[in-house]
Amino acid sequence: MQKKNELEQKRKDWRSKLEEADESSEDPLDLWLQCLHWTEVSYPSNPEAKCSLLREITDKFKQDERYVNFPKYIDAWIKYADMQDDPSDIYNFMKSMGIGKVSATYYKSFAGFLESRSRWAEAEKVATEGKK
Repeated sequence: MQKKNELEQKRKDWRSKLEEADESSEDPLDLWLQCLHWTEVSYPSNPEAKCSLLREITDKFKQDERYVNFPKYIDAWIKYADMQDDPSDIYNFMKSMGIGKVSATYYKSFAGFLESRSRWAEAEKVATEGKK
């Protein structure tokens, strides 16, 4: 019970830090990603906590031009997509917002997902777009 209370207090501390960072930091995403790492380490058997935080991170910064092609932000999107049964909508949303537009990681991940579903023609199209 002690560990659970400590984790809950630490989670609250992170929330406070995130709120402060949103108001005053030049790079608020960095602190959010640190919180994500803490969540992954502290709650390894709770994928819902990770998924929820990834959803929050991806949504929060989706219109922030500083991050649309920032590798760590794109990685957060891909981690989020990987947690979905069918991440097609996420990849298509990323494309519509220009997120990962110049990132090989985006194209490789999306094409890999499509290949895993035997959607060969779509995978080829995505891979070709990534080579441009």
